[in-house]
Amino acid sequence: MLGELVAIGSFYHTMVLINLSLDKITKLYVITLISSTSFGILLDIVDIGSKRNKCIACAFLYTISMTTVYFGAHFELLLLGRVVYGAASSLLHTTFDTYLINEHSSLGFPDDWLNQTFSMLTHSMALVSALSGVIGQTTARFSALGPIFVCVALFLFVTIFIVLSWGKDLSGSRFMISGFVLSMKKLYNASLSNKLVGNIVMLSACCEASITIFTFYWAPWLTSVNIDKYPISSFPYELIFSTYLAGSMVGAYFYQIVQASVGQDNLFQITLVGLSASYFLGAVFHTPLMVFGVSLVIHFFHGMYWPSVGHCRGTVILPEMRSSSLCMSK
Repeated sequence: MLGELVAIGSFYHTMVLINLSLDKITKLYVITLISSTSFGILLDIVDIGSKRNKCIACAFLYTISMTTVYFGAHFELLLLGRVVYGAASSLLHTTFDTYLINEHSSLGFPDDWLNQTFSMLTHSMALVSALSGVIGQTTARFSALGPIFVCVALFLFVTIFIVLSWGKDLSGSRFMISGFVLSMKKLYNASLSNKLVGNIVMLSACCEASITIFTFYWAPWLTSVNIDKYPISSFPYELIFSTYLAGSMVGAYFYQIVQASVGQDNLFQITLVGLSASYFLGAVFHTPLMVFGVSLVIHFFHGMYWPSVGHCRGTVILPEMRSSSLCMSK
């Protein structure tokens, strides 16, 4: 997680410092999204290899992807690196949690301990978020490719560590195209017969599209309003991204604190209204302080959105169709 957060926070900054235009940087981001989504759907269809081997593949693919940045003069190689990055990202958000659950069960730990483990993981993200900004910004001051070097070192270390110390599991390859198609058909039929299911799928698709766009847009947006005051080479993108992550986590914590008293449905409505209002204010105001403040509020509502939509999916969509609903939203 630390390696990925440093990579995301320094992405725009690094690409600008190696003299790529905004048009090319945008193409790299879009290619990453397409790759991540495609490989995510592919992993729902084909389960290849053991869980441990997929974790190794994830870390190794990240290493390869970040290494290609050193060849920034070759744009085609950068594009290929982002395809590999998308594959690694899709593996990260599925295989490590799956391996953890498998090991938890294999070692015979009580089921309720698993909830404590994931709770601790959530809290650990706050520390990791802060570290990513400090590490990324510090290394960026020494070299334009300083954050990339850190990412390569982290991912390579993780690869070697897993190979040497993680136990093997007995999982094998599975081809699940029939189950995937059946699940998609069930979701499609449910969307036609139950408008609430279709609304949730469309609503989540629209909201997550806006989040995906803003995940890239914040950096050139801040640059456009600060270009006369701060040179791009010294602009603290990594620290700002770390601050945004902290804002998102505050939003998630706030959701957990007030959901019982306010109500989850009401919170979801507040989140959607808050996001819409924040995006509108961002389009109206162009002063640096207002832009940063609005962008921080947007990330606060991003943090509230994920548990809110997760509750809605859990309430409305049957368990066997939830994975398909995520694919359809993507």
